[in-house]
Order: sequence, then structure tokens, then C-alpha cells
Amino acid sequence: MSRKYTNTVKVKTDFGSFFIHVESNDDVTGASGVWISKQQKHDNTAIDRLVNDIVEGVHQGVEDLMK
Repeated sequence: MSRKYTNTVKVKTDFGSFFIHVESNDDVTGASGVWISKQQKHDNTAIDRLVNDIVEGVHQGVEDLMK
């Protein structure tokens, strides 16, 4: 089993604070995943959809690199 490491960075924006979580593990050199969390007040808003679309794109890019 590989051990996972996560680094979290708080990013302040005009929309409030967002938290960027970058994960790696013993089996991977570099990032193995990226997530963004946000304040609940942004649920079901245009900014929420934008952030989710960006995260999906990042996940696809990481997945493609690992093939």
C-alpha cells in the first residue's frame, strides 16, 4: 500500500476563500490528484460549476499522464 501526502493551500479571491489540495503518493513522482474545496455558499452557482469543471480538467490531465 502506498502512503498519500496532501498539501493544502488557502487562496483568497473576490468570491471568498478556496482551498487547493494537492495529493501525491509513494508510487508517483509529482501530483497524483488535485481537489478544490470552497465555502458552501457557492454551491449550485456559476463559480461552483467553473471550479468543478477546472478540477475535472486537472484530473483528466493527471490521469492521462499516468497512462
